[in-house]
Amino acid sequence: MIEEWLQEFRENWKEKDVEKVLDLFTDDVTYYETPSQKLEPGELEKEWKGVKEQEDIQLELELFSSSENKHTVK
Repeated sequence: MIEEWLQEFRENWKEKDVEKVLDLFTDDVTYYETPSQKLEPGELEKEWKGVKEQEDIQLELELFSSSENKHTVK
C-alpha cells in the first residue's frame, strides 16, 4: 500500500498538482520537512505551494521505516 502511495505522491509532485499531493495526507498528519523541522497544522499547504516554482523535478524516494500505519520516507 505504501508503495502505491509513494508512486502517486511522486507523480503528483512531478505534475506540480498541489491539491492532489495534499489529498494524500490525512488532516492529522505529522509532517517533517527536515528531521528537525516539523510543520505545524496549516503550514503543509503553504509549504507545498512552492512546488509550482520548481523546475526539472527529479525524485528519489526511499521508505526508511514503517510501523503499522506510520511511515518515514527519505
